[in-house]
Amino acid sequence: MQRNSASRIRDEDVRDKPTFRDSLVEIREVFRDSDVAGFNIARFDMPLLQSELERAGVKAFSSRDIVDAMTIFHHKERRDLSAALRYFCDKEMENAHSALADVRATVEVLEAQLSRYADLPTTVSELAAVGHGGESQYEDSGRWFVKRGGKLLFAKGKHYGKSVDEVARTASGYLEWLKGLGDLPSDTAQCLQGALR
Repeated sequence: MQRNSASRIRDEDVRDKPTFRDSLVEIREVFRDSDVAGFNIARFDMPLLQSELERAGVKAFSSRDIVDAMTIFHHKERRDLSAALRYFCDKEMENAHSALADVRATVEVLEAQLSRYADLPTTVSELAAVGHGGESQYEDSGRWFVKRGGKLLFAKGKHYGKSVDEVARTASGYLEWLKGLGDLPSDTAQCLQGALR
């Protein structure tokens, strides 16, 4: 699954398509006796699929082997400070593992990351939350919201990247619709309730 803003699934992409529940027979046939492979599939795609299956009243996959190319990539490619300095700053590490060299390299890498990735948050607490287990960047277990610059933003859906306050002002019906879905986790519903006040 692609999950960036350029390839988001829009309402018009799925408007005339069958629901997940209506597609269960086909989905089960595709996955029957199959192992599964993908990139970041263990942390995103499979939990999402399992959640949808459970919501539809179907026993989720429990005995499938999941091959995650991202896990293999992270296991095989060096991801230490020397590799980061080479990647972000095009420099070789000198005096690796000496305290001062490590501190200087870390500062250079962090500054290069902030320069390269415009969507990174700029406060220390928000930077500290980036990437922790893939969960802490989200404000809710439904993965609908992230916090950037002190603002609650949509992390998916029709208003991806927009602040919840802005959507509440300009399209509050969307928040009401989302709240009415009925199967939202309680912390997601609380975020919505706060925005609707």
